[in-house]
Amino acid sequence: MNSIKHRIMENMTNEQKTLFLLKIPYINLFKLSKTYERNIILRGGNPKDKKVKIDYDKEYNKEYDNNTGKFNIEIDTQKIKQGLIFGAHQKNDNIFLGCNNKFYYRVERYSTNEGTEYEDKEYKFIDFITIKDKYKGLIDCGSISINIKNKIATITSLGSDSKCLKSKNDVDFKYGDILYQIMLYICKKEKIKRIELTDNSNRKCGDIDLSLDYLKTLTHGFPHYHKYGFKFKYDEDNETLIENYNKYKTDPKITKKKLLSLLKKKNVDEKTIESINKILDKLPNDTQEIKHSLIYGAHHKIDTNFIGCEISIKKIVKLYTLNLLNKENCDMIHKIYIELYKEAGYKFYSTKEFYLNLK
Repeated sequence: MNSIKHRIMENMTNEQKTLFLLKIPYINLFKLSKTYERNIILRGGNPKDKKVKIDYDKEYNKEYDNNTGKFNIEIDTQKIKQGLIFGAHQKNDNIFLGCNNKFYYRVERYSTNEGTEYEDKEYKFIDFITIKDKYKGLIDCGSISINIKNKIATITSLGSDSKCLKSKNDVDFKYGDILYQIMLYICKKEKIKRIELTDNSNRKCGDIDLSLDYLKTLTHGFPHYHKYGFKFKYDEDNETLIENYNKYKTDPKITKKKLLSLLKKKNVDEKTIESINKILDKLPNDTQEIKHSLIYGAHHKIDTNFIGCEISIKKIVKLYTLNLLNKENCDMIHKIYIELYKEAGYKFYSTKEFYLNLK
């Protein structure tokens, strides 16, 4: 029945999706599908009609061969361990669920003024483009520029959209993580010695972009690209990273009084403040299960990190970024997350420049 749910959700606004998924969690999808088939035509045609299936193995080249085109790559997701990529302080869990899977992607390669006497011989570019042409130019899937002589690659952008990749097994996966693995694979094929980037990555939350270097430090203790093995370009920032991670391990907290004061100072709307206050009031006296609408769901119990006068900053940020479609929560976090970063005692980095040596 998931296909029916997805068909309907594709035609919904974000608010409608939230209502559909959260407010009506026990909806009978079998009955819904029957109603859909009888009365609703959202996409055109009969939902029972068979779609033309693309044989990706025949259409896509077997391996990236330094050209523009369609390619596939097989990734053994069970062998990609967090301990290998993220560093020794991470648990040795799989990044992705499942085992071997084949991913299909498209790239375009070009040089400035290509094909003319003014063609740039120093740099070439590789752009990842969407699987389907109709989304091309509308979605940024990622891009790499390569200094041909020095064999230095710069990741100028890294996408995370589902339209940038096709999974042979149609499993759920983190698109940004897979795209990065493909970029790394391409860089090795190009015999790149060093990858550089400036981390301007954001997490879309409602209609707002949250800076991942601050957000990831609050929730994981380090900036986004550190999980891929990147180091800061400058030693002082690497020292700051170690200090911040050590601070993170102490689980910095904020008092309820100070949090509510911060919310008012940042002009968070009264309705949101009242909702947060009710949650905070409930936590010290109730260690049993609480309602899904308040925290995680009926099957979860209250985290003891919330209990008492002090609240874990990490937990509060994670809690209110669980649903990235909730505009009220996103607006609230956007107004206070930099202040929470300061309150936790984290230091700011002097730059956002990273590098990864491949040789």
